[in-house]
Amino acid sequence: MTKRENSYLALAIILLVVSLVSFLLSFFMENQDLEKKEINAKLVVANISGIDLNRENISFMLIPGTSQNRNLIITNNHDFSVRIFFKIYGNISRFLSFEDSVLFPFETGKIGIIASVPFNESYGEYAGRIIVITKKSI
Repeated sequence: MTKRENSYLALAIILLVVSLVSFLLSFFMENQDLEKKEINAKLVVANISGIDLNRENISFMLIPGTSQNRNLIITNNHDFSVRIFFKIYGNISRFLSFEDSVLFPFETGKIGIIASVPFNESYGEYAGRIIVITKKSI
């Protein structure tokens, strides 16, 4: 190879490495959490059902074999679409279900949380945390 060909090859390799690093950085930056919010959650399994209208926490009181739904109201304050994810921690996690969802720019949406208690569940109190994670929708 001539000196000129070696220079072109070196330049091509440098451009390839820079392009790859740029791509990987943009991918990881796009995938970062925009926002995380923690909500305390409680479920009481008893011989009566009830509703707690507390705005700071999510609470359920259910009879075995029943379910309840609560809505989280979430607003996307960004000029791009966002995806909403949920992580649940604590012994309440096996009773709760969510659906991940997408909110368009400046949209406010209701996202349902469903608590379901099996028929054979023992009376008791279950608690945990719900982490609501907002990411840029790709």
